[in-house]
Amino acid sequence: MSNSRNYQVRLYRLILFTLVTALLCANLRAQSSTGTLSGLVVDQTEAVVPGVAVTLESPETSAHRETVTTSEGGFVFPSLQPGEYKLTAQLPGFAPVELQRIIVNVNDQRSVRIQLKPSAVSETVSVTEIAPLVNEAPARATVVDRTFVEN
Repeated sequence: MSNSRNYQVRLYRLILFTLVTALLCANLRAQSSTGTLSGLVVDQTEAVVPGVAVTLESPETSAHRETVTTSEGGFVFPSLQPGEYKLTAQLPGFAPVELQRIIVNVNDQRSVRIQLKPSAVSETVSVTEIAPLVNEAPARATVVDRTFVEN
């Protein structure tokens, strides 16, 4: 009977070991080696801004990604390799915004909020031709001799 009991204990331990190993392997597979960066773009009145061109660059790897904000002003950059990034948001009529040194680590779910401000309107007027000069006072020419001046 002792051999039978010993066999059952070994079998139980083997099944338990197999289950624990399977659960650990499944957990390791669920982890990712990338991160995600998402964000929301608003204006000065806190209204969401759709259609903003958002660019993400990695100075370390020269990786470059682009997206456009949704109708709700949101954007997502999934599956980012861990590292440092620079984010730029641009829309005509607004000053561009640049965020430096955004760090993304493994399994990060980072989020940023970007506030766009109206850009200054600048106009340049270039004159390519000189307009003709106009004499505003009519001129009269008269010859005056010395005798006329002396009198």
